[in-house]
Amino acid sequence: MTEKEVKLKLFEDYERIHGLVFSKEHKQKMMDDLDLYSFIEKMNEYMAFGYQSIMVFEGADNDNIQRI
Repeated sequence: MTEKEVKLKLFEDYERIHGLVFSKEHKQKMMDDLDLYSFIEKMNEYMAFGYQSIMVFEGADNDNIQRI
């Protein structure tokens, strides 16, 4: 696989498995600007940020707060 094919596959996997969503422009910028190792590091940063998020449902009390 070429580096480009690996990056595209990683985008697919991260979006499908982890629910991350990227704009076409952001995907292209990351693919152009980052080497493969930096690309993987950036994807892992996005995942870590996502796991630290807190989802609060409308009208929620403390019982309905879900840490992801």
